[in-house]
Amino acid sequence: NRAGIVNQTAILMVNVPPRWILEPTDKAFAQGGDAKIECKADGFPKPQVTWKKAIGNSPGDYKDIKDLKPGSDDIKVDEGTLSIHNIQKNHEGHYLCEAVNGIGSGLSAVITISVQAPPHFEIKSRNQTSEKGQPAVLECMAKGEKPIGIVWNMNNKRL
Repeated sequence: NRAGIVNQTAILMVNVPPRWILEPTDKAFAQGGDAKIECKADGFPKPQVTWKKAIGNSPGDYKDIKDLKPGSDDIKVDEGTLSIHNIQKNHEGHYLCEAVNGIGSGLSAVITISVQAPPHFEIKSRNQTSEKGQPAVLECMAKGEKPIGIVWNMNNKRL
């Protein structure tokens, strides 16, 4: 107008609730290997991503990963990635990833981590005696993930 011009500058901050970039899913790992599970979310402000493990065999009650075994370095979380070094059967279970930034209700995903053990013999060997000419019963018991195939050899030849 004829009286003049006025300009005003303002900063507009748009808060955005978390959204998945990479939602974690159920995973199976070979025992003794290293496991990595990614959980990535975006939003503004940047969401805080945390991992928790279920207490017991079913989802429901969870404990923060960093509170599981203080001083343990086999489980770590870095930038939303859960890393388990030398994964063992005791690492199996339900895990919860949460992404929260204070805007909206946040995100959460529950996954199941399973550990597949290679076949092994709990009883390595034992002597078995039988009378000559009489039948002998030999037992071989292996533990591990199913299916397990057992092969018998005698004098380096498959029976």
